[in-house]
Amino acid sequence: MKVIEMRSVTLLFVASVSSLSTWGLCQATAPQIELVTAWTIEQASIDQFEKMVTTAHGKRDKEVAQLISPFHLTQRLSQARFEKLNSELPGKQSRQALLAMADESAFLDLPSTDLLSRPVPSRSIQGQILLRASEFVAGTISKMPDFIATRTTTRFQDVKETFLPEEPTVVANRRFRIIDRTVATAVFRNGKEIDQATNENKPGKDISAKTGLDSWGEFGPLLGVVVTNLLNGKIAWIHWEPTADGPAAVFRFEVSEDKSNYTVRYCCDRIGGSRKRITLTPAYHGEIAVNPVTGAVLRIALMTDLKPDVVLKRADTVIEYGPVDIGGHTHICPIKSASISTENPQVIKGIPDSISWLGPRIIAINDVEFDHYHQFRGEVRIVPDNYAP
Repeated sequence: MKVIEMRSVTLLFVASVSSLSTWGLCQATAPQIELVTAWTIEQASIDQFEKMVTTAHGKRDKEVAQLISPFHLTQRLSQARFEKLNSELPGKQSRQALLAMADESAFLDLPSTDLLSRPVPSRSIQGQILLRASEFVAGTISKMPDFIATRTTTRFQDVKETFLPEEPTVVANRRFRIIDRTVATAVFRNGKEIDQATNENKPGKDISAKTGLDSWGEFGPLLGVVVTNLLNGKIAWIHWEPTADGPAAVFRFEVSEDKSNYTVRYCCDRIGGSRKRITLTPAYHGEIAVNPVTGAVLRIALMTDLKPDVVLKRADTVIEYGPVDIGGHTHICPIKSASISTENPQVIKGIPDSISWLGPRIIAINDVEFDHYHQFRGEVRIVPDNYAP
């Protein structure tokens, strides 16, 4: 196995082994330990990061991207703050780095200064809000018209993989890099959604183009699963927070594995050199933000509680919803989603017991934007037999 060093900061261990590795089947060679380097990660609050971006004004796009890439936010970057920072950055590379950073932070708490100062509702009112959310979700799928929308998926990864039959190669790189961007037409018809690929800026001839978490159910089915599970799970009030659709009541919830119907689909489990898609139904917890008046779900974050013996260490998803016009009527539909997955370090045969680190752990982010909603319908025109255009 080749390992190509990009920047020297922190020492890690990777092994070239005789039988199998995390990356697939290798040629038969004697075990060999190589030193590999990786980037250190700097932590920053939202205020600290915003000040840093301000001091970078006037620098070139590539320089700003390199400056902000190593940072890990300790608080969630709101959409309003993201848009402001994005407008201040000089170009494509720095904006891509900001997007990956914002998606990674999507599962954290907002800064206290971003929360709304409103009285905590009584338990009775909290119950009414949750009841409205349940009614909203129950009516969403049945009342949703057939429509099409554009789904743009940008995939980031902190380790670059190249799959070659003779010699898999791993490249340790900076925090996150774009793997590819795919545009698809999402068709929602008869309560089901289907993706039809229309364009991909990187054809993805190697197997990595089909790896990662599958995104599903954003247009309603996923909400139905989660809200049904919540009726049998634990739920508690957190706070009020601002959204583009007004104040949202935010609740935290937990669903045990025996009551979970939430499925995680991932490619691929590579134990033994083979590649197999996996489907899990784990316990999970998260947050749900609800419009207190209409019951519309405006944001939902799902964090899985995975068992230690599965290929995934983390598989989390967040979806943001908002009003869109479809056929002259307003509907609450997904605007954006982000998912983050982390593979478990896998046991590699032939490595001495003294080495506890068992291989690179890939962190992958899928950023998805939904736009260009249109009602899906056919047009029929009846003309006489003798009609001449």
